[in-house]
Amino acid sequence: MSSSEPTQKLAITGQRSKRIIRPFSVYAFDPGGTTGACIIEMRKDGQTGETLTLDDFHIEVHQFAGQHHFALIRALDNWHRSCYLKNLDPHLVTEAFTFRQHATDGSFGKAKVELISCEYIGIMKMFSQQCNVPMQSYMSSEGKGFATDLKLEKLGWFQTPKTPKRHMNDAVRQAVCYIVKELRIYSPLTDTWKD
Repeated sequence: MSSSEPTQKLAITGQRSKRIIRPFSVYAFDPGGTTGACIIEMRKDGQTGETLTLDDFHIEVHQFAGQHHFALIRALDNWHRSCYLKNLDPHLVTEAFTFRQHATDGSFGKAKVELISCEYIGIMKMFSQQCNVPMQSYMSSEGKGFATDLKLEKLGWFQTPKTPKRHMNDAVRQAVCYIVKELRIYSPLTDTWKD
């Protein structure tokens, strides 16, 4: 192998860690006309990467439809109160909004973008600042590329039927990205991705 050949890097796999993981709750969103939402909690105190199992993660998915500004802020408030009562560290994550000026749906140049997403993300940002809750966002492509349908299926977190529940699945992708990339909890999540 010559030194000019690129070095290969292995994908993240279930690295066992002795770092104590605090109980947490991640509330993730795919904002839009229909907003997909997902809460993933790990409630057991004193866990490490060596002791966590998939059974230690609790997942709940739902969605908001129609004009849901008030429903969103009420849901965030209820979730934050629940985190306090359960002694869970709260974390907020959302799919980022990208305005693609020339993307159209093919009918008379109508923009193929839902600007209402910006309003919902604004509510989340305000809530994050007001309650001092960390917030992160990932591009849609990052979520879909990192937490594929197959990976969500292996975790047992893929919602079916696929098309009606696509926004919920996108919210789950955002939560998985956050748990692995920001909280650095690889095992047992990435262990299930191995073939």
